[in-house]
Amino acid sequence: MNESIEQYLRLAVERKCRVLSGMFETCTRDEQRSNNPPEIDLKLSAIAKALARGLQVVEAHAGSLEPSDLGVLQSFNETVFSDGVADVNSAPLDSAKVARTHYLHVVRRQNIRFRAAALEAGHGLVSTELPSFTPTDQTTSTQRPANLSPDYANYLLCLADLSTDAEMEKARLRLGDHVKIAFSNVPYKHLCTAYQWLGFAAVAPAPYSDIANDIALQVLFQPSVLRRALDEAPWLMLQQLFIYLYVNPSEAVFSYAEVLLLELLVTEARLSTFSAPETTLPGLLMSIDVCGRALRAGEALRQRLTEGSAASLPFLRGSAIAKLTSGEFDPPITQDYAYPELTFSLSHLKRTGIFVCKDDHWGFEPSTESEVNRALGKGASLVITSDQTRAAKGQYLEVRNTFTALVKLALARRAAFRGRVIGVTGSVGKSTVCSMVTALLEAHGSVYKNIANFNHQPGVPKSTANIPRGARYAVIEMGMGAKRTILPKAVTVRPHTAVVTDIQADHMEFHESVASVVTTKMEIIWGLESGGTVLLNRDSAHFPTMHGLALQRPDINILTFGEHPQADICAEDIALGPSHSMLRVRVFQKCVHYTVALPGVHMALNSLVAVAVLVSEGVDLAQALPAFEKIVSEKRRNQKLQGILANGTHIQILDDSFNTNPASVRSNLHVLGLMQPESDGRRILVLSDMGEMGEEALHYHTALAQDINDSRIAMFLSIGDHCKALDQLIDDRITHQHFESVTSLEKFLQAALRSGDIISFKGSARKATMVELVKSFTDGKSTQKEPTTTPTLVEFFNRRFKENAYNLTKISEQEKEAIGYLVQQTLALGTRTSNALWLIDYGCGDGRLQPFYNLLAETFSAKEFHILGVDFAVEALRAYRTNCLQEGFEETNLALQAGGVSGHKQLAPLKRDNITVHFLEGGIEALQKMVCPPDQRFEIVVAAGVLCRVLGDHCRREMIEAFSRVADSAFVSMPTQDEFKSIQSEFNELRRERSQLLAQINDRHNNLDHESAQLRLVAIKDILKDAHGEGEIYYSAKRVRGFGEKIPDLKDHKIPYFLATPAQAQEVMDYGAYSSTSVTHGAFGGHSRWMICLGSQSFSVDSMENNSA
Repeated sequence: MNESIEQYLRLAVERKCRVLSGMFETCTRDEQRSNNPPEIDLKLSAIAKALARGLQVVEAHAGSLEPSDLGVLQSFNETVFSDGVADVNSAPLDSAKVARTHYLHVVRRQNIRFRAAALEAGHGLVSTELPSFTPTDQTTSTQRPANLSPDYANYLLCLADLSTDAEMEKARLRLGDHVKIAFSNVPYKHLCTAYQWLGFAAVAPAPYSDIANDIALQVLFQPSVLRRALDEAPWLMLQQLFIYLYVNPSEAVFSYAEVLLLELLVTEARLSTFSAPETTLPGLLMSIDVCGRALRAGEALRQRLTEGSAASLPFLRGSAIAKLTSGEFDPPITQDYAYPELTFSLSHLKRTGIFVCKDDHWGFEPSTESEVNRALGKGASLVITSDQTRAAKGQYLEVRNTFTALVKLALARRAAFRGRVIGVTGSVGKSTVCSMVTALLEAHGSVYKNIANFNHQPGVPKSTANIPRGARYAVIEMGMGAKRTILPKAVTVRPHTAVVTDIQADHMEFHESVASVVTTKMEIIWGLESGGTVLLNRDSAHFPTMHGLALQRPDINILTFGEHPQADICAEDIALGPSHSMLRVRVFQKCVHYTVALPGVHMALNSLVAVAVLVSEGVDLAQALPAFEKIVSEKRRNQKLQGILANGTHIQILDDSFNTNPASVRSNLHVLGLMQPESDGRRILVLSDMGEMGEEALHYHTALAQDINDSRIAMFLSIGDHCKALDQLIDDRITHQHFESVTSLEKFLQAALRSGDIISFKGSARKATMVELVKSFTDGKSTQKEPTTTPTLVEFFNRRFKENAYNLTKISEQEKEAIGYLVQQTLALGTRTSNALWLIDYGCGDGRLQPFYNLLAETFSAKEFHILGVDFAVEALRAYRTNCLQEGFEETNLALQAGGVSGHKQLAPLKRDNITVHFLEGGIEALQKMVCPPDQRFEIVVAAGVLCRVLGDHCRREMIEAFSRVADSAFVSMPTQDEFKSIQSEFNELRRERSQLLAQINDRHNNLDHESAQLRLVAIKDILKDAHGEGEIYYSAKRVRGFGEKIPDLKDHKIPYFLATPAQAQEVMDYGAYSSTSVTHGAFGGHSRWMICLGSQSFSVDSMENNSA
């Protein structure tokens, strides 16, 4: 529990106990004079129970109550003990007896008499079949669980407490009977919103305890359900929630609940300031009960975190997913796969990934059977579903609720992630800031960034569940809608650094004022990890409010950025250009200079946020800031494109069609003003209505007139009802016209635009008006300087490793034996002075040899092993690093100090015991340029099964020369032809499937789903295209036979390869030895497999004796 909130709760309970103490004494006197004692007895019991629970909290933490306040219950306790126990155990069971039983249970720890009495009363309560009072009120719907009457709720509450506190199994079973009756014949969709039964279901036996998990996540992570609960019965909802959390401690859910409790207490204090205590008694009693339960749930959570037993998801493995979601595979799985990613969007589905069907619990249109067919056609390996959304063939995981299943996976994945998380929200600049932060952090480790349009609920849980296992940083963007829409995202992400870029009038249809927007955006602080940092815009007009809200978390740090002289990260000078900006920035007391390759003051100020993130994360600025020079615009966010008209005329396009609000329109005008038209070209702005502006939408539109009139544009064109009013306010200096349809606007532009014009399309992607216009005028070629494209083969391997779809060649036992012998002989050299062995694994892939290296390190435990994994596929290195992390490796500062490799990406090294693994992206050129210090001199290069990637004799010769240059000895081996065939088989299977589909499509008498077949054909084409290079399929039979050249008979090369001279070894390599041969390979042999060891440690295959070269 947050320490400040815990302290606030204890003080609140202490204040309420003082009020209750006075009311208790008054009620006791009234009972003595009353002619109707039973009614007052119920009231007195309720006050006594709440007071007893509150005083326990105060006593446990040495509050400031007087001894007299603590003793007010002594006489009542004696009365209950002497007169009430026998009455409690008699039939029938009424409200007074329930109240007295519950009271005895609360005070049972005061002495042994009370403990015995409470136990006896509890057994009496659970032995009575049915209570005499009405279980439900009269408004209960047959489609929803029963609405509890007050008496019935108190009875169930007593059963729940007897179950959890006294561990009375009979009480738990009896509670389960009541839950079963309430839930019978109720559709599951309505059960998931039954917040008034949440705690009772959690305490009850399975399956109701499992259903409680779905209720909790549905209520909290679907904002519309939460708003209904808070409107109807906020205290009841929180009471049930904290009962649930006491049984099922969850860090994320508890963080959420304590914020809601704090808000409710503040509201209650404000409303009750001038009210008589008697009028607020029910709320007072309930609030004390809820506060006490919250503190108990906090203690249970601390215990859970100490034990380290929280559910976690290291990666998306099928068995772990099924366990977390209580799902069942259909059909049962025969192999436990790890999936690359999950999504609920067909457009972002990865081949071999997971498709999550949307069911009735999402608040969106549910997925259809057609969507599932399309997902399977695109290569989905698993479909998570809860209903009839199934196709005829596929692998399914059946769950009760796919929305809560997604949230469970996200919370578990975040619990397992050991990297750093940066959460970003704000009205403007979120996506740009995320891109900048990602680019700057990539030099310090693998960075995961969610897709910008997945910043909603449930997009953020989807993004969190997909955080790669090997990532060092995760950058998650969080968008806002109505109130309390940031809070569920924040507690899911739990960032270490939280960013609020700026706050403007946005989403105003959900908020009565900008102040409400500020409060909602600042909900991000409640998900922030203790000791984390929130970054605030010092220039914002709302900074005082934001700063005040941030101070509610005294356990976090506050860092400010902006042009304000008091900002921690302050832009002292910004020099603007048409394509870039140059900045001088003061970071506390030190100045730094850098250039941002994006125009506009707003982009310069966005860069300050990225710098602030680096400072918060402790990253070296000197190393990171040069990355600003390579940053390009996000798609449809002031993106510069090459446009072309129907007549062939070329124009410049500024595509800013992703989203729109007043602040982003002003930024767009600013960038447009910085750009220089060619010859007699003009600056033109095309604007559509700004969405989500609420009742003041017309005002926000017309307020832009002054900005447009003061800008450098020559023409203003608009579409939309609100823009029509804006058009009437534009000066005659600017050519302006309003259009009623997209067609008429496009027709006008085709006729009016001329060579040299710069046209900016400003709108919202939600309405697609501007997006479609941009498509009609652009050939899709960006004028921005894009990063250099990587070779086809590199792209192929990167994608395959990223999707976990690359079938690695196996390493034989003979190869391991040879490498082990080479290591043994190297360590035995009498000339060695170092205690460390440095080895390069060239073409390391995802670390297929690492388990063997671990075994060598255990065997030679007195030595330090350093393995440098080198691969031109950076995704392979990330997979390698991820696998090491899974095996218990941890990050280390023992970095590679080699020179000449600054242009090659390095991932952060890992260490376990006496073995350290380093990661370097690159090929032969990296080894050719590498310069190592004496204490990091490499002695061995291992290249197992990688020669197939080297095309041409001269390239293979370069590889051997590079090995000889960088290390003393080299081990090189080739896979067998059979292994090549196994790699190739996947592509052959796809070709056969393609042929069958084409035949079925052409068969008119075939009852084939042509839409699904065509989609599958497109997917197959994409997969096969990935494998193409220079017009051929990699690993095809032709390439296996030696890249198209006939291999001569190698019968004259029957020599022990480990005794081969460099010239003989080179001769064999030049041939390649790809085809079947009858060469004898000695002890390390195997048909079509060969191995060569070069350098100072050449030795006989047959005798295994060390020989000098």
